[in-house]
Amino acid sequence: MYIDTFMIKASKKVCGFEKLMHVVSIQAPIVIEESEKKGRRCAWNTQGQDLMQSQGYQYVQQIIEREIGAMGGRADRLFIAGVGVGGHIAVLSGFYSQHIVGGVFCLDTTLPDSFMHSVSAGAEAAAIFPLYEAKKNMFICLTKWKASLGEDAICKAKEQAQVLRGNGFCKTSLKEFKKSMSRAIN
Repeated sequence: MYIDTFMIKASKKVCGFEKLMHVVSIQAPIVIEESEKKGRRCAWNTQGQDLMQSQGYQYVQQIIEREIGAMGGRADRLFIAGVGVGGHIAVLSGFYSQHIVGGVFCLDTTLPDSFMHSVSAGAEAAAIFPLYEAKKNMFICLTKWKASLGEDAICKAKEQAQVLRGNGFCKTSLKEFKKSMSRAIN
């Protein structure tokens, strides 16, 4: 189900856990090309604007608020997932949110460098992200989904997971998506 023209999907049936949680799946808002064989190829921006200032990012924030409202304020039952740059938006949306969501899934890419720099700095992250200490209990998944990641990206993801764990993010997973989702809700 696509909402407006942004192709940002909010669904309870992404992974079959529909009675337990909601998942906001993020895909880029701009369709570059579309084919029956390969589906849609999308981008977050085509004019070089900052992703955090983009209309797509703001729309994701609105969907997060709507889904939390639909769950009676239970932000801990909301998981945000994105592929590629959508994974970056998922992570940043979860951390910049005024709520403590259940978790974020960054698929087919490593975590944003700006995010990792803030986490590594410690005090800087506490000043940037609302409720930072409480968000250390969020589930964070960093894994490949459908794309094949190069050896460099896999090593970088492992290093990022170690940095997160070293900074108190104990619920960090590098396991495949479905296993991580199952772990996240338990």
